[in-house]
Amino acid sequence: MRNAYRNADIVAAVSDGVRTAAADYHRLPFDRIETVYDFFDVDQIDRFSREELPEEFTRGEDCFRVVAAGRLHRQKGFDVLIEAAREVVHEYGHRKFVLAIFGTGENRSQLEQQIREANLKDEVWLVGFHINPLPIYRDSDLFVLSSRYEGMPNALVEAMLCGVPVLSTDCPSGPSEILQGGRLGGLVPVEDASALAAAIDDVITNHPKWQQRSEEARAQIVERYSAESGIERVTKLFERAIARFGETGR
Repeated sequence: MRNAYRNADIVAAVSDGVRTAAADYHRLPFDRIETVYDFFDVDQIDRFSREELPEEFTRGEDCFRVVAAGRLHRQKGFDVLIEAAREVVHEYGHRKFVLAIFGTGENRSQLEQQIREANLKDEVWLVGFHINPLPIYRDSDLFVLSSRYEGMPNALVEAMLCGVPVLSTDCPSGPSEILQGGRLGGLVPVEDASALAAAIDDVITNHPKWQQRSEEARAQIVERYSAESGIERVTKLFERAIARFGETGR
């Protein structure tokens, strides 16, 4: 892989963090790596998010609903998120609180045990795979990314396009770039359950402020990550690669 990268005229990275890591790990010239963010079909995401909400997720009792998604793997930090939920419910006293975690993976049994030990069986749900979670994102009060590391977390962008407030760990890499250093959503330290719980408490307490910020966030995300802007970025990338090939004669 290192040889393939070294022989390329341009290497594309999905975030600035991945660009830096690739330069360090593969010992590549930094100016040969370009950041090309993923792009998203905004119209399709809007259409999917407006599909009917599954019956099991329709709101009954008025509660604050948090959603998260990803493989049930240590990388995603769901153990930290569940500990934060324990603090939110049992220490901050937010009893009308539900956390739904979408995904499958090898850590399910450990997370189920953690939920039981934390006395959160009514508040934290491991809901498994769902073919279209976007209506649930849109209907939720907060989306949380609790990862220990990422490359470019697409679920975070999708949640922002659904208009839901977002909160993320400031993990390497991607979230800080997507959230513009915390301007478009909350950022907390990695593996800090108490900081995550305090941030969730702030969202619950000041939800209108967070919701207003999410409206600005969606506009920024559409501008930066839409298919139109993405195609323009990739076209320019190809043009630079061709120009560089012409210069080197390779």
